[in-house]
Amino acid sequence: MVRSSEMSVISKQHTTCFKAPVVTGARNILIVGSWEPIIDLSHYEMRISNKYTGHVRLSTWRQQFEKGIVETCLDWVFLNTNDAYIVVRFLSMRPVTMCDVDQISEKIHTILEQHTYIHHIQLLFQQMHPGDNLDSGITGKDGKDGESQSD
Repeated sequence: MVRSSEMSVISKQHTTCFKAPVVTGARNILIVGSWEPIIDLSHYEMRISNKYTGHVRLSTWRQQFEKGIVETCLDWVFLNTNDAYIVVRFLSMRPVTMCDVDQISEKIHTILEQHTYIHHIQLLFQQMHPGDNLDSGITGKDGKDGESQSD
């Protein structure tokens, strides 16, 4: 027999997602637009749909917000339309808001700076799709120091 004081309350966890467009430059990855809420991608969309070309998990961590500790992850997603964006995903007992995303924006930028392998993935994709330029519109030749130079 279970007494009511010993029973725990099972609460539903919420998955809240936001995305922002990104471009991969010569030395960095830049967020080039605003964060917007999105519906979490289904298993079909991530595994089978031809809409998505690539998906890389950049980081997972636990984040302290006013509402408690929230499971958080940051993903890099590449679409078959040659667009790339990052997705921040939260798993919590209460929905996460845009203000919460703003609180961790510095951490997100740090994560993007640390993951230089995305540049290699981007280069591979561009070799598969010659003529696509996701390098933020910069043209010219790279000099010895990697700086873009005009002809």
